[in-house]
Amino acid sequence: YAKLLDLGSRQSQSVLRGMGNSMKAVAATLALGLPVSLITAFALSRLEFRFKSLIRTSLLVTIVIPVFTTIIPLY
Repeated sequence: YAKLLDLGSRQSQSVLRGMGNSMKAVAATLALGLPVSLITAFALSRLEFRFKSLIRTSLLVTIVIPVFTTIIPLY
């Protein structure tokens, strides 16, 4: 870890660049995902429209099924 924490080394620069890229990806995901989620949540909670219960049930079912369960068929 001493090499990674030394700010003058190549490995440190590589790690910092990777962390910067990860932060950019997080910021982009938040910037796009948060408004879409807020609008969707508002629509599902306040507005009346066709297939509302089907959409709500589909969202809840996808939350209930863990990600690891969907990975099992890949093996």
